[in-house]
Amino acid sequence: MATLRVGLIGCGIMGEHYARVISASGAAHIAALCDRDADRLTEFGRRWDVARVHGGHPAMLDARGLDAVVVATPDFAHRQPVCDCLHAGLPVLCEKPLATTISDADAIVDALPASAGGLMVNFGNRRRLNALRVRELIQSGQLGRVEHVYIRLNERFCKTKTIAWLDRTSPIWFLLSHCVDLVNWLLEDRFESVYARATYGLVERLAPGVPDVCSALCDT
Repeated sequence: MATLRVGLIGCGIMGEHYARVISASGAAHIAALCDRDADRLTEFGRRWDVARVHGGHPAMLDARGLDAVVVATPDFAHRQPVCDCLHAGLPVLCEKPLATTISDADAIVDALPASAGGLMVNFGNRRRLNALRVRELIQSGQLGRVEHVYIRLNERFCKTKTIAWLDRTSPIWFLLSHCVDLVNWLLEDRFESVYARATYGLVERLAPGVPDVCSALCDT
């Protein structure tokens, strides 16, 4: 049986994870790579035995021969590759968060009808065994009516400060998005209102723009 031919846009940390999982799946393989860093692109292609490498996603799409695309670019750089892949008719798996501005999110949603395969955002916490168990207990009614959910995620500073594009993102984007999605998924509901507040101090002195703590109160 033929395996799914996947194009991977972004050969950074998350791109490495995607390449590993896709290659090990047996159901798909990396058919083409795209990254703006030529040296990283070449090394990535050699390591994962991918012959087709492109410095930009338009060239990758023009070459055709793909069944799906994974977009693993930085948080702020999802809009253009996701929209272009959708307009090319390809299904897309995008790393979270989907976007960091409302206009980018709206543009992606507007492009969605162009792709017969649709769009998915990778919220991997849904696949954790403890999360699956909690969802099972909620759906079975064993927990009764859920009135309150508390989630706390901590980001290691040693990891945060190594992000090359830290001035254009924050743990608020790549952690809080997990929290919001996980609660919505567990309860099969959507938030109606959100109030959030961030406190800045020690961490910001070492990593400008990154809060010490961000707390969000969400109501369904």
